[in-house]
Amino acid sequence: MIKRFISGLLLVATAALFGCGGGGGGGGDGTTSTTTSTSTTTTTTASTTTTTLPSNLATPITIAGGTQGYTDGTGTAAQFKYANSVTTDGTDLYVANGRTMRKVTTAGVVTTIAGSGDVSGSADGTGSAALFQSITGVVAYDGNLYVTDGLGNTVRKIVISTGVVTTIAGSAGVSGSDDGVGIAARFNQPMGITTDGTSLYIADYGNGSIRKMDISSGTVTTVATIQFPKGITTAIGGGSLYVTDGINVVIYKIISGTLTQWDTSVIAGGVSGSADGVGTAASFKSPYGIVEDGGYLYVADTTNYAVRKINIATNEVTTISVLDSGVGPTGITKIGNIIYTSNTDNTIKKIQ
Repeated sequence: MIKRFISGLLLVATAALFGCGGGGGGGGDGTTSTTTSTSTTTTTTASTTTTTLPSNLATPITIAGGTQGYTDGTGTAAQFKYANSVTTDGTDLYVANGRTMRKVTTAGVVTTIAGSGDVSGSADGTGSAALFQSITGVVAYDGNLYVTDGLGNTVRKIVISTGVVTTIAGSAGVSGSDDGVGIAARFNQPMGITTDGTSLYIADYGNGSIRKMDISSGTVTTVATIQFPKGITTAIGGGSLYVTDGINVVIYKIISGTLTQWDTSVIAGGVSGSADGVGTAASFKSPYGIVEDGGYLYVADTTNYAVRKINIATNEVTTISVLDSGVGPTGITKIGNIIYTSNTDNTIKKIQ
């Protein structure tokens, strides 16, 4: 078996954690961002590609964080460490922060829901008594957070109001690819997670597959093969999944069906770069988090330090915001017209 290593900025070898998790999708009210790009010029030579970005890019604004740590607080007084993924319940943000789960209001007030700083473990429990090895993905649904514990090879449930954490699938520290019910199922470095309200869908990075978990029964099945899946989101209204592959630098569309393997196709990307364009004419460097809203996909393109927008109807890719040099978005979500990202500089930013 070929061991799959996670590319990006936060490596297991250096931090005993996964890098970036990929967003779980969710939230939003069906509206779309009012910020758009107008034109992009790409010049290609024999060895390099230089892209001139549009002049009307949206400016990211930090709402919380900026230094490394686990301190709760408001705005820049709060700290994050490995803010891998972000989701929303439509009102507040929830950030997968290494071995802790944090709640962030849109005003920048940060509190810890579960986990205990850098303390690693797999214990279920309430609040700081619950331990994680590395939260790599998160999605909010029906008063709960569903998270992937990438190093623990499990899927966990967190009750938002109480901070009660339970393991609902997989077995801590045991990797594998077995389908099954609840803790009998096996995962290998699960990353992004999303839901359609009936099932959870998990980007099982180490197995190169997409797993489906029925929320009510806990039954886990394998529905698609993707070589290096990281971020995942569902289309509003259901029927399709969209997945980022950060190694092959593509965005996949997966159409649900009754067959064992669902239909998978590339809708954008395929070579490393930053070019805007339609379908495979567009390029990405390290697409991670992804969220769908109002007929568009929003992608955290980490090592391009950019947020990209994909028109689902046409597969046209445009760059809508570029963060500071060296600052990459990892997770991404949306509330109304405002995009929120978790970032490699230990911040949560908004873009509108």
